[in-house]
Amino acid sequence: MQPDLQPERAPESIGPFEAALVELICTADAASLERDLPAIFAAHGVVDAARALEADPRAPARLLAYRTLVHARFRGVAEVTMPRTAARLGPERLAAEVAHFVEEHASPSPYVRDVATELCAWWTRRWPGDASVPGYLLDLARHELLAVDVGAAEDDAPPDAGPGAVLSAWSALRLQRGARLVRYAFAVHRLPEDDVSAVPERIDTALLAYRDREHWVRYLELSTLGAAVVERLRAGASLEVAVREGCGEAGASLDGATLAGIVALLEDLERRGIVLGQDAGSTTGQ
Repeated sequence: MQPDLQPERAPESIGPFEAALVELICTADAASLERDLPAIFAAHGVVDAARALEADPRAPARLLAYRTLVHARFRGVAEVTMPRTAARLGPERLAAEVAHFVEEHASPSPYVRDVATELCAWWTRRWPGDASVPGYLLDLARHELLAVDVGAAEDDAPPDAGPGAVLSAWSALRLQRGARLVRYAFAVHRLPEDDVSAVPERIDTALLAYRDREHWVRYLELSTLGAAVVERLRAGASLEVAVREGCGEAGASLDGATLAGIVALLEDLERRGIVLGQDAGSTTGQ
């Protein structure tokens, strides 16, 4: 679920000076701000501040420093959590994106993860149809945030049994809490880390992100059938239901070769620490 991206503005409880400060911070057009500052403060009823701004040529720069600090924080969030996306945007475009984001949705959250998620969700609305943004860039931003999300997920209890334990077809499986199944239109996970000019292949991609036993974030490409089965297992379906419905979605015959492939996938997921055993609280799912 995407976060609510309704614009955040000054709460009614703050004073007129603080409300004027919020407006200058949330105004995207930096070029007009210094000229308009007296009018902004006058409109909020802070007449003394408006006069002081007109009288002291250094006062606007001091106030605009607050805007600079806030916008720098948001740019820093993007550069830390989505460094390859930020590098492809470039500093000027990133600054403009941040300015418009703050104008529309000045996040109240003190947590870097929340701000980054809100920024990426805002891009999801803003970038489609914008020819100036590479078509793959939204997938890349989502992929970089995926690593943050998986890395910060809660730890799991130990597996129910050792590798190779027999799994019942009528029970749901307990999967790693941090595992995430994502779908991209571009193979952004194959991009080199240090080449900002590289362009990913345009191909529908299903990717399972998880943490290995040393807590490193890893990725596993899944076939159409594998993704359909894993998606249902993550939703709590029994193994039997996940296989039957997954085959239906993928257009795969439920024959011996298909079942052998699914068994091999489950064994691989168990070796990687993604399948942790059976869900003791599950029902049959039939």
